[in-house]
Amino acid sequence: MYALRPTSYPEPPKRQRRVLRQRKKSQHHRTLAIETVAKLSVNLILSAAGIAGLAQLVPYQQTQSLKLKELQTAVDALEYRLEQSRSLFGNAFDPYRTPALMQDQGNRIEAERQRIIFQPLPAPSTASKHP
Repeated sequence: MYALRPTSYPEPPKRQRRVLRQRKKSQHHRTLAIETVAKLSVNLILSAAGIAGLAQLVPYQQTQSLKLKELQTAVDALEYRLEQSRSLFGNAFDPYRTPALMQDQGNRIEAERQRIIFQPLPAPSTASKHP
């Protein structure tokens, strides 16, 4: 019952050691191969998901760029109109241009000024010439 245990196990013969080493190597290679295949398959799945996402985003980006171009042309037109309105607004409220504006917008003239009216020249008569 209380027998002494041997301190070391008996060594297997040399042939058995070789077989064990070969099994360990082949098992190690097999686990590396399985791990590599697993990594590759996960990376392929992630790449396919990324490509599918990009394929969905390309048409969306194109429509957004078209909308942006339309909005940019509308903004340019509004900026042009704004500049025109600003120039008219500035002229309408300029105190130094008030008399000129009154004259442009109405038919009144200042008291110091006289109206000049151009009349057409009379046509030369052909009866006054005698040969």
